[in-house]
Amino acid sequence: MGDFIKKFEYLEDLNITLELAYRLNYNFKGCGYIKVYSGKIDPEEENYEIYMESLDCGMSEDEVNSKYNKMISEIRSGDIDILF
Repeated sequence: MGDFIKKFEYLEDLNITLELAYRLNYNFKGCGYIKVYSGKIDPEEENYEIYMESLDCGMSEDEVNSKYNKMISEIRSGDIDILF
């Protein structure tokens, strides 16, 4: 297990990309975030997030992944509205 979790996931059915970044075993201000981008991430263009949630410090890797999966469920169910 590393000290940093970083992943990108494109959800084709919703046409969004999620970015998860979290620093494990770190206690300062913020330890990570989950960002949602419209469409696919293009490394040659400036990508703007349409939603972001900060993650508190002190979570385990399992807790971070659970929070990430919960956000996907909430987006799919409409509890988090990402349409503008």
